[in-house]
Amino acid sequence: MNLIIPITIDGNRLYELTVKGKKETRASWHGRGGLEHRYFTEKVKQAYEAIDGTVWLEKEDIDLVIELDEKRIAIEIETGKSDIKKNLQKLNTFLADDKYIVATNKETQIRINQIIKSLPSHQKIISLFVKDFIQNI
Repeated sequence: MNLIIPITIDGNRLYELTVKGKKETRASWHGRGGLEHRYFTEKVKQAYEAIDGTVWLEKEDIDLVIELDEKRIAIEIETGKSDIKKNLQKLNTFLADDKYIVATNKETQIRINQIIKSLPSHQKIISLFVKDFIQNI
C-alpha cells in the first residue's frame, strides 16, 4: 500500500498522504477539508491578501472571512463532499455584507444552485465557480 497518492488540482500535481501514510509519519492536519478544499482556500486567501484584505481562516465556522474596504465578506469553499445545505445555512445566518459559496468544480456548482433555489432567503448568497471568483477579486 502506498503512503501518498497523487492528485491533480487546478492543473497542479499535488500529493496527499493515505491513511497508512498518516499513520506511518504521524502527520496530522489541524484544519477542515481535504487537499482540494485546503488548496482553494489558500488560493482565495492569497488573492485577498494581495489586495490588502484582512483574512481569517475558519472564523466562527466559516471557511474564510475577509475585511476589505470596510466590508465584511464570508466565503465557504465547497468541493461537493460536505453538507452543502448546512454550509448555505451557516452563511445565511452569518453577519456579513457579502456572502459567497464557491464551488471547486462545475458539478458541485450545479448542485449548489439547485439547493439555493429551494431555500428561503437565498438571495443573500452568491454561488460562483472558484476560478471565476478568484479572477474577479
